[in-house]
Amino acid sequence: MRKIGVKAVLFDFDGTIMDSMGILYRIFNTVLKKFGLPTITPQQFCEKAGRPVKDILRETVLKNRKIDDLFVRSFENEFVKIYVEEGFKDNKPFPSIYKALDFLRFQGIKTAIVTTTPRVFLEDNLSRFGLKKYFDIIIAREDVKNYKPAPDVILKAIKLLKVKPNECAIVGDSPLDIKAGKKAKVKTIAVSTGLCSRKRLQKEKPTLLIKDISELIEIIQKI
Repeated sequence: MRKIGVKAVLFDFDGTIMDSMGILYRIFNTVLKKFGLPTITPQQFCEKAGRPVKDILRETVLKNRKIDDLFVRSFENEFVKIYVEEGFKDNKPFPSIYKALDFLRFQGIKTAIVTTTPRVFLEDNLSRFGLKKYFDIIIAREDVKNYKPAPDVILKAIKLLKVKPNECAIVGDSPLDIKAGKKAKVKTIAVSTGLCSRKRLQKEKPTLLIKDISELIEIIQKI
């Protein structure tokens, strides 16, 4: 078998491991309506996937409006409340993730999650679906100061995994994943399983673009 150059694969969480972006988008718009704000399109949400809810709110809807922090916190709290009550139970991993992770582990490739998802939700989902055992490390929102497109989550994972940037690849479903990967100087694999179209992801010029996470089994040896 050909020697594999990639020694570590870093995964985004929502939209990449979990089929959850549609759920998050729906809840976000629900809360916008409750607060009397205009809803946004899937494309607008896709562009900000990887940012905390409060930042998505400020960057897509509020923009230059003078809104105090209390309003933003109330919005975020309502989002979390609805997610816990209605959205969490509907979350599920993409079926092909298990086969892909089994393959990477068999090949001796290190794996990590690099996400802005809060650790409490991250850990619950990983445990619920038997996924935690597949990852060497998990970098969540609380572990970094700056979120994607900043490279902080990726750089922290690289340091903890003790690998070089050119030995890593990040897999993500949003433009921000690719931007962050490029800033960290790792290989970038865009997967069109979130809200972003293949055409939109291609504009970021990732190293590779795939339709399904199962394709990692074939392409990981080629980058």
